[in-house]
Amino acid sequence: SLDSLLGSIARHRANRNSTLADLEAGRPTETPFILGALVGEARRLNVPVPVAEAALAELERLEGEARRSGSWKRTTPAE
Repeated sequence: SLDSLLGSIARHRANRNSTLADLEAGRPTETPFILGALVGEARRLNVPVPVAEAALAELERLEGEARRSGSWKRTTPAE
């Protein structure tokens, strides 16, 4: 029911998306492994996914900004 849906939304409104939480904390996101894989496969199959490509580009830009500003926190050993 609509009331049930609205109640669920109200109960969970403080939840944070993991990608947003990672960006805010300066951690690497899972973007390359999830959205990057989707975009790569779509390109391989010649399937247009403009919204996914735009989202990937924006998330890559945000991650790049975090790296350049020094707020990026490396969570894996340096290569």
